[in-house]
Amino acid sequence: NTIFDGAILPWDEFLAKEPTESNESALIVFRNGSSILALPASGTKLHGTRGHVLVLTEFFDYPEDLYTRTVVPMLAVKSHGEANKIIWETSSGFEFSFAHQVLEKIKKDIARGVTDTARLVVTLEKLKKEGFPIDLRIVEETFDLNQDIGKQQYDCIWLSDAGSFYVLSIMKEEDLKQSKIRLTGEPEREY
Repeated sequence: NTIFDGAILPWDEFLAKEPTESNESALIVFRNGSSILALPASGTKLHGTRGHVLVLTEFFDYPEDLYTRTVVPMLAVKSHGEANKIIWETSSGFEFSFAHQVLEKIKKDIARGVTDTARLVVTLEKLKKEGFPIDLRIVEETFDLNQDIGKQQYDCIWLSDAGSFYVLSIMKEEDLKQSKIRLTGEPEREY
């Protein structure tokens, strides 16, 4: 099948049936009865769904409301009496973000000795050292286009926005409100 073309593992040996994929979801069912269901990060798509292990990809971009109102309640419903697990997979974003707050709490939990939590940070340097097949031309192009995004994507650096001309954290907190604009001045004059 096309989903696993070029895969290292012989996936077809493990599958109960051909994977399904649509704009709404993707489903893989294994012979042992386990399954993987991929859904978009949208409250309306996630409500009512349950999972024993939740993997939140690109967590840096998750809105706080989606996480607290939808994802966390999903974890409350135990599967076969066992606590559910969550994996936060993400590149870095900004320090003021909700995702950074969540991940900092995880770091503190680990420092306090919480044993059911782990953290893995994989930088470009680690990937290169391990011989991971990565196209360095794409990495260099990312850094050439935007140094900050390169640092976030490949160096796992959560950036402060303190050096910005417009402080991004404040801008994200403000809603653009509709207002009336009254034009004044001389109509014939260029400004």
